Amino acid sequence: MLKKLVCLFGFAVVALACCKSLWAHHGSNPNYAWDKRITVSGVVTEFAFSYPHVSIYFDAKDDKGNVQHWSSELGPTPIMMRNWGVGWSRNAIKPGDQITLTCAPTKVPSTTCQGKKIIVNGKEMPLTDPKGGESKE
Repeated sequence: MLKKLVCLFGFAVVALACCKSLWAHHGSNPNYAWDKRITVSGVVTEFAFSYPHVSIYFDAKDDKGNVQHWSSELGPTPIMMRNWGVGWSRNAIKPGDQITLTCAPTKVPSTTCQGKKIIVNGKEMPLTDPKGGESKE
């Protein structure tokens, strides 16, 4: 009986350790104002096509002409990979490209947002699943 209890406890510890990364992944979701949208235009400084989300970093000017450094998560990487047929790849965006990004801002004003629509050098690039529906992330 003790051996079974020890095995069950060990299994529970391993299962919880594996799930920890799943909980951590969506830790930023409560920070975004999902019911609001802002549009920011600027010049790309970095593009990271990495897991779990594609990220973009860019400089945009505020109302007074001061440069602000922005960052945005775009879609989940697996969904972006499904969009390769319409232009997404690791090299789809390069430093110096002009972008216009419509995104969900953070609840506390900052220069970070969750991308919902992006136009790169005048061309709209899809951020939704090609099989339909907007990404919930």
